[in-house]
Amino acid sequence: MSFFEDMKANLTQAGQKTAQKAKDITETASLNKRNGENEKQIKELLFQVGTKMYDLYSAAPPKGFEEIFFRISELKREIAENEARLAELNTAAYCPVCGDKLRMDAAFCSNCGFQIADQRNVCTACGRKVDPQASFCPGCGTRLNG
Repeated sequence: MSFFEDMKANLTQAGQKTAQKAKDITETASLNKRNGENEKQIKELLFQVGTKMYDLYSAAPPKGFEEIFFRISELKREIAENEARLAELNTAAYCPVCGDKLRMDAAFCSNCGFQIADQRNVCTACGRKVDPQASFCPGCGTRLNG
């Protein structure tokens, strides 16, 4: 063989090896991506299984799941308590004279006696009582005057 034929054979072989390596890298990336997608789907399905299991057996957890189910119940209870407190804080009104917290149905401040019934706003769109400082009705979103 001549020098050029050897060079051509070597270059051809090197090109084929490079092309194969590129294919291998592409396939590796594709397989890794697919595995990642599959793992994500598995996590979503396991979440669904866990949710259904909890919904079905929360009253009587299967053996070995008691502690997990108890913890979930405790967290749900805490969330409910927090949401109730947030609702209370978001609807709280305060006396414009003394700053004491008022009940939503109060006509007078229980601390200083200030008559507040006339001070409250009522939404003209839905009729809901709203906080005097509110700019928008929390029930329907209508902009309030003043």
